[in-house]
Amino acid sequence: MARFRQRLVNTGPAGYIGCCHAVGTVDTTARLPQITVPTLVIAGELDQGTPLAMAQTLAEKIPQASLVVLKDASHLSATEQPQAFAQAVAQFMQEL
Repeated sequence: MARFRQRLVNTGPAGYIGCCHAVGTVDTTARLPQITVPTLVIAGELDQGTPLAMAQTLAEKIPQASLVVLKDASHLSATEQPQAFAQAVAQFMQEL
């Protein structure tokens, strides 16, 4: 978490605002069906930046997608719950 916090702290206001604007306004939903490989969508149950409904939309619109929701995780679930995240990825890889 310290490494990610440091990145955030070291990002200038203009860069952070620009990134938030880009992420918040881009809509690639119509292109999701073009993804033609098995896809794992991992969502944090408590993620406010990418709410569960967004992850569900990804999983519904991408053919061959599956959704794993990590309980009590937020936006950086891979760093918040590395074991649960790794387990979800490992299971997905075994099923390919």
